[in-house]
Amino acid sequence: MALDGLQPETCSTSFSHPSGHALNSEAVYLYLYLEIPKNINKKARISIFTSVIALIFTLGYSRFYTGVHTLDNIIFGWMIGIWAALTYHYLL
Repeated sequence: MALDGLQPETCSTSFSHPSGHALNSEAVYLYLYLEIPKNINKKARISIFTSVIALIFTLGYSRFYTGVHTLDNIIFGWMIGIWAALTYHYLL
């Protein structure tokens, strides 16, 4: 067959897609933010939201910077994390 000579150049030895660190940080921190009572003042909510987003992006960037994950791994992890946080928030 024509495909007999094709061999992959490298095989992945890790589970890097999606990034577990990005997924878990997004899911946990976003879920905790969503569970903040609605009666807390607006300045505090904005401050907490800004901190949560900064923490999530810093963790994702650190995974990209160290070369452990590619950008698509991190973004896909964040997308699943958002889905998980919203699912837990609305179903629990």
